[in-house]
Amino acid sequence: PIWRILVLAGKGHNGGDALLATRAILRAHRRAEAVVVLAFGAGELRPLAGRALDWLRREEASRVQIVPEATALAADRHYALCLDGIFGFQFRAPMDPDTAQLIARVNMHKGIRLRAAVDLPSGLDCDTGDPLGPTVRATVIAPTCMFGFRRSAFSMQSFTRASSLFGSGEGVSLWVIFGENSPCSDLSG
Repeated sequence: PIWRILVLAGKGHNGGDALLATRAILRAHRRAEAVVVLAFGAGELRPLAGRALDWLRREEASRVQIVPEATALAADRHYALCLDGIFGFQFRAPMDPDTAQLIARVNMHKGIRLRAAVDLPSGLDCDTGDPLGPTVRATVIAPTCMFGFRRSAFSMQSFTRASSLFGSGEGVSLWVIFGENSPCSDLSG
């Protein structure tokens, strides 16, 4: 079977990290393909995120589709993994209505098996773990640390807060996306 990954890429470092993580996943899993939604459009990508997109397009062109939100989130689409890289540590409320709608649609989509956030779920305050508006309901937080690391995002307070928001009794897992035992080590399971 083909394992489809939905990638939500913002315009900055978090979006770039999501694209780099996607490239690593595609390299490791030859039967995977990625559907990328550029939350703010290709023209808004900052240089490092743009470079990450260029690498992904060049190196994995046959297995990457860049599509609008409506196409990616059609009811008949199914994904083994949704990788959230919309917002990162620089996010400050308020969130624009289009992004809030994107997050709401991702949260409600029944065809997504696992939701992972790069560094922290988009919409959370990185210091407190409190939601600053609609928030991606990630069950896995995947710190990539490609462009930087903010220690407070991984404090027990913010991690516990995120777990209580999204855990539905099981809690939030903290895995490194590139690790041998990452949630992406077996997308078929």
